[in-house]
Amino acid sequence: MSRPPLPPRRNLSSQSGSDQAPPLPPRKPSHGSAHNASHSSHVDPLQNLGRKFKDLFTNNDSASRNGTRNTCGHLPEQTSPRKPPPYKTYSGVEHPPHLAPSSSGNFFTTSSPPSCLPADQKRNYYVGRGCPSGENLLHDAFWFRHIDVPGFSICSRCFEFHIRNSTFELDFPGKLEPGLTDSARCMFGVTRMTDQLWPEAISTQDLQTVKSYMEARAKMPNCRGMAGVSGAALVGMKWYQAKHDAIPGFVACEACYNAFIVGSNFERRFSVHDHTPTQDQTWACDIAVPYLMRAFAEYSEADDWSNKPPCAGFNTVSSNSRGWYGLTSGNVGLVLCEICNLDLMALTAFDKAYKPKLLPQESKETQLICDLAIPALKVAYGAALGYERHDMFWNTCKVQMKTPLCKAAGMTDVQWYTLKGGCDNFDICPTCYSGFVCAFGMQPYFQPQKNCPKGTIKMCDFCAAAPNFAKTVLRYDIALETPDREQFLSHARQMSSVSPCTGVKQQVAQFWRIGLRGDPMSVCPACYEDVLRDQPLSHYFNHETTPGKHLCELYSANMRTRWRAVQNAAAAQSSRDANGNYFPDETALANFISYREHRTQVFIETVPVMEQLLAAAQMRLFQQQRLNANSTFYNNLNMSAAAANGIHYGPTPAYTTTYGNSSVGYGYATPWGVEGAAYAQQARNVASQGGGDFARIGYLEARWKEVE
Repeated sequence: MSRPPLPPRRNLSSQSGSDQAPPLPPRKPSHGSAHNASHSSHVDPLQNLGRKFKDLFTNNDSASRNGTRNTCGHLPEQTSPRKPPPYKTYSGVEHPPHLAPSSSGNFFTTSSPPSCLPADQKRNYYVGRGCPSGENLLHDAFWFRHIDVPGFSICSRCFEFHIRNSTFELDFPGKLEPGLTDSARCMFGVTRMTDQLWPEAISTQDLQTVKSYMEARAKMPNCRGMAGVSGAALVGMKWYQAKHDAIPGFVACEACYNAFIVGSNFERRFSVHDHTPTQDQTWACDIAVPYLMRAFAEYSEADDWSNKPPCAGFNTVSSNSRGWYGLTSGNVGLVLCEICNLDLMALTAFDKAYKPKLLPQESKETQLICDLAIPALKVAYGAALGYERHDMFWNTCKVQMKTPLCKAAGMTDVQWYTLKGGCDNFDICPTCYSGFVCAFGMQPYFQPQKNCPKGTIKMCDFCAAAPNFAKTVLRYDIALETPDREQFLSHARQMSSVSPCTGVKQQVAQFWRIGLRGDPMSVCPACYEDVLRDQPLSHYFNHETTPGKHLCELYSANMRTRWRAVQNAAAAQSSRDANGNYFPDETALANFISYREHRTQVFIETVPVMEQLLAAAQMRLFQQQRLNANSTFYNNLNMSAAAANGIHYGPTPAYTTTYGNSSVGYGYATPWGVEGAAYAQQARNVASQGGGDFARIGYLEARWKEVE
């Protein structure tokens, strides 16, 4: 039976205490994660902040999943195109002999790059540690495509492990391509291709079936994972379900159905979904759920996983609110919520080596945190699976036991780490150092901090609440997956001395000012480092200190996307000056400047007005609170005095004295009652002011959001 990716099993012959560099970890296809409309699932705390450290380490080769050898691995040199020698597959942490792991073991290099690469790119060729078949790669990488099907993407790992040295190698030219696009996702590394179609093509020397699949797959939309699809993108998509709803609520997108179900024993059990989705719904592919992807190979029926609550992350929850699992090794114990146990532990090597046990229900409610919600522990866990060394995970767990949680509040009196050679304001806590650095063999690029004053509170730069966390994790991931370590080191050093961008709030600070055609565009130093430095057209920006406040023009995703279009247009026309700098594409630049001017005008008409209205509302609220406090004070005095005046020693007076005026009325027992009523009346008058301001703010905010 064709099986979806499973983590490699533990290598019993490996010695965790070896001084040698760990072997290259195989990698598992990572799927986007968010709340699934059809069930509750675990949401990775890093998914919107880089997304690169979840489920990275399982090899896509079927040999690494079942420990057997078949016909879907690397093909040695062939002596005859008619009768190629049998494949040699590489299971677990093995790799073809012409590839050499990097010093940290996170990618491959080779002295013999493929001949189908452009001559000027062969020198910098490298091979990724795993196949990004379930995600769009975030960085530049080498991609290969069949000459007749350019829309079908093949990553460098699949090319080297499957296509390289075959009779079809020259039909798949490759080149360096940018990331962050739908084409930066491998379509080759799925079970139907690696286990069925490609071995059949090699044995028959006929690529027609493979080409038919590639042509069909290139026309299908990519799986959007557990984040799901909604709106116009949902219309026209084809979905599949188990016949007779044998797995309640289970749906598979067209791409995953063709990649994992077609050709397997499950194919006859599935059919086109009998409901047509509408734009107001969100549909998510269940094959993207990590546990279900692994369980798909083991079970034809599913347990009732649809009602399990998602992991609460760092939030404490009642011990009776969900099932909990305990995991123990030596003197280290973990507590896992049931969803994390399913998504991350079940049906993996850890499930076999350290079987989690369901904890008994507490007779008394206690507050618990799921330990695998800690990013450093989750990252170390993935590395331990990939390297087949469980001690890497437990070492991080031991550090966490002795260290406060890495949170926004920071911590004090711990051993901090920083970049090699020192870097002020770049700090890594012990747990993140163990999970993010040591687990990947990156210790040569970091060092312990010295002379940190006792009692100093610091926040870890790998904390999810750190201002530059998303950028730091993205750059660090590129340093892990590619030979380019310097981009992370230089970025970390530069950003450590730069204040974070304040977004829509105007700043009084040093700015980088664009000089293109006199356009007065301003970019703060943080966004310059993040978006512009060493990119096309960055030489047009000058570092200036000008009086007054400035709005950073490149803090939003909208403006960054538009500026990247200008950069790409300049790079596409390949026109350079004597210094090798790109000339801008006049049309693209004119469109950008026109939009920027329109956006600036909308900003002037909306954001300052909103700030004024909000400031006035805050002032009125403060006045109302003060007047209400004064009213309460005098009313209490009135009630106390009235009670005292009601005590009589002798005959009751024939009359009583009351107080009041035409504004607040009469009948108050003391002058203090009149004073209290007057303050209350003033508070009501203040509250009635500005009634239409909130509607006006909503209108202005909508205008700004359209162009922000």
